[in-house]
Amino acid sequence: MPFMNTDLPHLIVYALFVLGLVLAVRHFPWKNFSSEYPDWRQHLFFAALVTLGIFWSARAAITPGLELHFLLLTAFTLMFLWPSAMLGVVIVNLALAALGVIHWPDVVPQTVIWGFLPIAWITLVHRVIQRKLSHNFFIYVFATGFWGAVISLGLTALAWAAWLEATGQVAHEKILHEFLYVVPLLLFGEGFLNGALLTLMVVYRPKWVKSFSDKLYLSDKKPL
Repeated sequence: MPFMNTDLPHLIVYALFVLGLVLAVRHFPWKNFSSEYPDWRQHLFFAALVTLGIFWSARAAITPGLELHFLLLTAFTLMFLWPSAMLGVVIVNLALAALGVIHWPDVVPQTVIWGFLPIAWITLVHRVIQRKLSHNFFIYVFATGFWGAVISLGLTALAWAAWLEATGQVAHEKILHEFLYVVPLLLFGEGFLNGALLTLMVVYRPKWVKSFSDKLYLSDKKPL
C-alpha cells in the first residue's frame, strides 16, 4: 500500500512544477538576452539539450516504471545556471514525450524529480562551496562537479522511488530490491561524467561554463 493518498503526491508535484517554471521564467535574463546568449551560446545550449535527450533516452529498465539514466545536470547547470537549466529540462522532457520515450502523464513528475530537484541541489552545493571553501580549481571540479553529481543522482533516485511508492505504481519490494540496489552502480559513472566534462570545458573552453571564472578560481589573489 502506498504511504500517501495518490492525489496528494500529484498535487505536490504539479505545484512544484508551476513554482519552478515561474521562478525560471522570472529569473531568466530576458532583458540582457542578446549579451547573455549570443549566437554561439544559443547553439551550445541547444547542443547540450540534444545531448541530454540522448542520454536520457538510454534508460536502464529493470521493471516498468523503474527506469534509470544518467543526469548530466551538474555540468548542464554549471554551464548555463539554474533558470536556463530548468527551462532546458522542460524542453527536453516535452521532446522525449513527443518522441514516445516517456508518457505524457509522466512529463511533470519527470521534470520535477529528474530535473528541478537535481538542479536546485547542485545550485545550492555550488553556492555553499563557493562561500565556505577556498576558490580553487580542484575544489570546483572535484567537490562541486564530481561529488555534487554523485549526491545529486542519489537524491534524485530516492525521490523517484518515493514517488513510485507514494503513487502505488510499483510495489515496495520491487523498489527496494531492484531499484535502490542498482543506483550505487550508476553513482560513480555520474560523478565521473560530470567531473570530466567540467574539467575539459574549464581548461579548453572556460567561456562555456557561466559559473566558472578564471579570475576567481585560477588567480593567486584572494577574492574580496
